[in-house]
Amino acid sequence: MPICPVCLAEYREGFSRCEACNADLVEHVPETGDRFQRLERAAASGQAVLSDPRTLEDAQRDAELLRDAQIPCLLQANPSVLGPSGAPLYYHLVLLAEDVVLARETIQSRRDQMLAAEGLAHSDVVVDLSASRITCPACGFTFPRAEECPDCGLFVGHLPPDEAAAVAEAAAEESHGEKKG
Repeated sequence: MPICPVCLAEYREGFSRCEACNADLVEHVPETGDRFQRLERAAASGQAVLSDPRTLEDAQRDAELLRDAQIPCLLQANPSVLGPSGAPLYYHLVLLAEDVVLARETIQSRRDQMLAAEGLAHSDVVVDLSASRITCPACGFTFPRAEECPDCGLFVGHLPPDEAAAVAEAAAEESHGEKKG
């Protein structure tokens, strides 16, 4: 009986994709015990795959989502970016190479579900933080360069500290000029 490796829903014969997760169905989901032991060995030998860096909160949420989908993963700190206290700011999910595609589908499915619940659609828009004016990919509002949209509050990205100060100053001047005019 086909089963979704993401949500573990069972399907009748003849189905090939999960309606909810849009993932390819499999005949059986492997037990995680052996895979987790292989993951630990792969991580120790440097043979595991690391995800893109993410905050600790995001890494923990994604790791829980993957564990719920029976995909073994570990968290690994990224020591290249440390906060003021010396603690890592970013973390990686550590995966077996064979689990990367399924992990990506699982996380993407959850992201799509969250967007749909908000009435939004997936977007691959990249915001150019070096542009003098930014159009918000969520609401379409155009505003002077900033880290978040002043209309809907969407975080669009961090500016380097020196640029952030200059942008704040320019925004204040623009706001002051609009009040005079």
